[in-house]
Amino acid sequence: VVLINADVLSRKVSPKDRNSYPLVGDAASVTVVERRASGESIHANLKMDGRMREALMIPAGGMRMPSNSETAQMEDAGDSNFRAKDHLRMDGSAVFNFVQTEVPPLIETLLETTGVTKEAIDFYLCHQPNQFMLQKLADKMGIPYAKMPMNVVGKYGNSSGVTIPSAIALNLSSSLKKSSLQVVLAGFGVGLTWASMLLKIGPLDFCETIDLPNKANLP
Repeated sequence: VVLINADVLSRKVSPKDRNSYPLVGDAASVTVVERRASGESIHANLKMDGRMREALMIPAGGMRMPSNSETAQMEDAGDSNFRAKDHLRMDGSAVFNFVQTEVPPLIETLLETTGVTKEAIDFYLCHQPNQFMLQKLADKMGIPYAKMPMNVVGKYGNSSGVTIPSAIALNLSSSLKKSSLQVVLAGFGVGLTWASMLLKIGPLDFCETIDLPNKANLP
């Protein structure tokens, strides 16, 4: 299986939205998943709650509100930020509280179900909307910062669904080419949805990060 994930989030965030635009980045990942007769089980859980959808959403672009010339019009968000209904809208406080409230018990349930201790996990690789959120998440779960890489968002920005594979390639490449690691992956965001996965990764034939030039410098 070849799994390709690409997010060009900068096109969906208003350049005049100071709360979101400085944080976003664009990235793509390509993952090859192979069958292995001796492979261990992969465990995962997934939750969603549509009642909280307005905390993180793009109002227009779906069947309920198709994009048109009106949804493309910039509007004053009331805090000196301007965005259209075609742009991403995020309630930062609501999303932060959601992550701190829902993600720790999700991961704890995953570990309890599988009988794996928190200390037995080599790395916790989470979606990276910002470093502060991950620090508080690690604090709440009692996880050392060294086990929860937080450097992707500072280096590349929030690239949505690509931050987890980016964290793997950026931080664990050399280790995963030589041996395997037991990791927990945790994603959360639009929906609102949140999920976690426990698995062993490696040894890998390749695990690379390719940096492209800033688009502003392209001819």
